[in-house]
Amino acid sequence: MTAELAAALTSLFLEGRRRRKEEEEEEEEENSGERTPFYRAAFKGHLNIIKLWIASGQEMDLGMSGDDATDAIGAAKERLDTEVVTLLERFKSDAAKTRHAVRVELA
Repeated sequence: MTAELAAALTSLFLEGRRRRKEEEEEEEEENSGERTPFYRAAFKGHLNIIKLWIASGQEMDLGMSGDDATDAIGAAKERLDTEVVTLLERFKSDAAKTRHAVRVELA
């Protein structure tokens, strides 16, 4: 492979990545009105924010299972974020116990 061909392929690859990222950002912006702040935290993998939210005692909407716009656990699973998934599933099954454990951990 010549240097020019390698440079051209690299340029095409980088341009494709840039376009995909722009498309993903546009899609997220379009859907942001449907998504809760909690969903966004789960999707972005912000474990400490989720822990603080749980510890605060504020109401949390985990969304509807299977709904791409609201399912916080599904969003974390999509990102393969096992820590967030585990915490949210614990919270879903026993909110009071999980809230207490997180408060102890954060203290």
